[in-house]
This record gives sequence, C-alpha cells and structure tokens, in this order.
Amino acid sequence: MSAGADAELVQIASDVWALHEAFTMEMMTAYRDELTKQALQRDREREMLLGTLETYFAAQGSAVEAGKRLYCHPNTVRHRLHRIERQTVRLLQDPRSCVELLIALEALRTLPGRSRLGEVPHRNGGP
Repeated sequence: MSAGADAELVQIASDVWALHEAFTMEMMTAYRDELTKQALQRDREREMLLGTLETYFAAQGSAVEAGKRLYCHPNTVRHRLHRIERQTVRLLQDPRSCVELLIALEALRTLPGRSRLGEVPHRNGGP
C-alpha cells in the first residue's frame, strides 16, 4: 500500500465508530451476512481470515505490525489479505471497501445471530 493509501485507511479506521452510529441494525446485519457468506464456508479458515483482517485494521493497515501481533510473517498476512480480497470481491486499497469490511467486522462482534469472531489466529493456524 502507498503512504497516501495508508493515511486514508487510518483516517477511515478512526472514523469507523462514527459510521457505526450512523448505520441501522438492519444495515449492519446485511454487511455482516454478506461478509460471512462470502468469506468461506469452513469455520476454522473463516475465523483465521476474519481475525487476520481485524488485526490488520487494528494495526492501521500494516502487514508488518499485524504479523507481529499474529506471530506470523508479514507475507503470511498479505497472503491471507489477498484471499479475503478474492473471496469478498473487495480491494483493501479501496477506502469504501475498507469501510464495508470494518462495518461487517463490527457487526460480527456486536450483533446477535451469526457466529462471531473467535480468538485471533496464531502461526499454527496456517496461512
């Protein structure tokens, strides 16, 4: 990611809580259901990818920092992120896509219904 894209992603991540307040429960449920439908059927792999995405956002879009937090190589983080991009048909370089994914992750954490995010995966979880 370029420095400009990184700065934009950080700004979006900072504002996600304000966006969260603006969305209705129905809208968040729709984002959550779309993400979980697209982001793999197998629970173990789904939890790993969604945990990686959550950690990447928490690390302000840094694969290096996310790798440190996940105890894996930054290339492993990048590989997982590319898989998420392919499966969700969203690019992490696109700010709008990042907002949609952040809202879906927040909905997974807070809304009742579908399974929520589990523990953050570690190196043994595989790429």
